[in-house]
Amino acid sequence: MAVELGRLPRGDEAEGLLLALADDDDEYVRRRAIRSLASLGVQAAEALACCEWQRADENQEWARMSALECLRELKSPRLAALLADALQGSLPHLRQYAQRLREQDGGTAEVG
Repeated sequence: MAVELGRLPRGDEAEGLLLALADDDDEYVRRRAIRSLASLGVQAAEALACCEWQRADENQEWARMSALECLRELKSPRLAALLADALQGSLPHLRQYAQRLREQDGGTAEVG
C-alpha cells in the first residue's frame, strides 16, 4: 500500500497515510512508506530516514540503504555524512550500495 500511495499525486490524504505507515512496527512497511514520502518530495522523509538510520533493528542494513536513497532523492545535505558512515561501516551490502550511490552521483555526494 505504501508503494501505491507514493504513486499518487501529492496530497494531504496520501501524505497522512504514508506518515502513519512510516510509524508502523514492521521495518519493511516503514521503509517503503518513507521511500514513498521521499518520492513525493515530502521533507518530513528526511528526518524519518535519519531516524531509521539510527534505529537498532535486525534489518538495519536494508533500512540504511533505503535511508541513503531517500536522502539522495531529497538532495539532503545529510547524505554526505551518512555515506561516509556507510563506507566505513561493517555491513558489506551497505558499503557497496554507498559506493554505487557515490559513483552514480559522479562524486557530488563527497565524503570526508
